This record gives sequence, C-alpha cells and structure tokens, in this order.
Amino acid sequence: MKRLINGILFLVLFSAAVGLYWLDQRIEGKRAAIAELESKILRERTAIRVLEAEWAYLSNPDVIEARAERYLDLRRPRPAQLLDDPGRIPMRRNPRLARDEGAADAASAFRSRAGPQPGEVRR
Repeated sequence: MKRLINGILFLVLFSAAVGLYWLDQRIEGKRAAIAELESKILRERTAIRVLEAEWAYLSNPDVIEARAERYLDLRRPRPAQLLDDPGRIPMRRNPRLARDEGAADAASAFRSRAGPQPGEVRR
C-alpha cells in the first residue's frame, strides 16, 4: 500500500514538475517576445524623433526660401503684375453652361432650390 501511495505521489510530483517546466518555458517565450516588442517600440520612437526633427528643419522658412532660390527660377513680381483693386478680377465662367441664356436659366433654377435670399421672405 505504501508503495502504491509513493508511486502515485511520484507521478503527481513528476507531472507537476513537467507542468512547471512547460509553464516556465512559455513564460520565457513571452518575455522574449515582450523584449523584442519593446525594442521595436524604442526603434520606432527613435525614428519618429528623427522624422520630427527633419520635418522641423525642412519646414523652417529659411530652409524653404534657400531651396526655392536654389531649385526654382522664381523672381519677385514686377509692380505692373500686382493688382491694386481686387474688383478687377474677372469672374470665372462655369464650363458646364455653354450660353448666357443657359446661365440665366441655371441661376433662376438655383435660386428656386436655394431657399430665400437674405432679406427675402418666402410665402
């Protein structure tokens, strides 16, 4: 009877040891995965800091101006090119409207769908 109890206890202890060893290996695997992910996170954060520094440098107005002067053939506008009265800018025609009567029809159709104009009361 004692041998049977000892055998059963041996099997229980052996099973527990195998289970603990298996659990320990899984934990070590998870720790290695966590360490790898933390390493990747650190590399990504470093890359983000580098990109932010590069963006700050490239978006600096002095750098933009220097590159524009170097790569673009831009000149300052002549006084004749400047517009002193914005009201002289012609209105762009709608390319979908071929004729002026089409424009008038479209304008009236738009007003009927758009709702009341400012100061107008619809009944």
